[in-house]
Amino acid sequence: MQQPVLSWRSGGLRFHGDLGVFSTRQTLNVWDRLPGLVEQAISVLPDMAQRQEQRVDAYRLTQINPRQGDAALVELHRRGALSSAQLGRAIQEWDAPTHEAHAEDGHTVWRLFNASTEALKPTGERVSHDLVRQRSERVSGFLDEVAGL
Repeated sequence: MQQPVLSWRSGGLRFHGDLGVFSTRQTLNVWDRLPGLVEQAISVLPDMAQRQEQRVDAYRLTQINPRQGDAALVELHRRGALSSAQLGRAIQEWDAPTHEAHAEDGHTVWRLFNASTEALKPTGERVSHDLVRQRSERVSGFLDEVAGL
């Protein structure tokens, strides 16, 4: 997931995020072109929603045993998706989820995903949202592999 960014370059406007990269060379009359750019961005939402639904379904249906979950969390740490402190928190969440709903399917990739994302939740005042985004992408990328996506 990309963090949305709006940048102004000499004579042009550029926006990029999860919906894609949209740019216009000139800012003159940008208000006339903006509806088309917005329509283009919105047009990808149904496909994105379908892919996300497929991901959640695959995560919920992919059973793993507790040792595989432990190994997956260590691998997430090795891949830079979880810091050492976050790894400890993720293991706690894997063993005993804070939220009942995270355990309702048993030991699945969905439970592992929720354990990881609970651990990634920012704390403190000096939060790097870009780092949280990068780590979230690594978690999803690795768990997509585990779920066979």
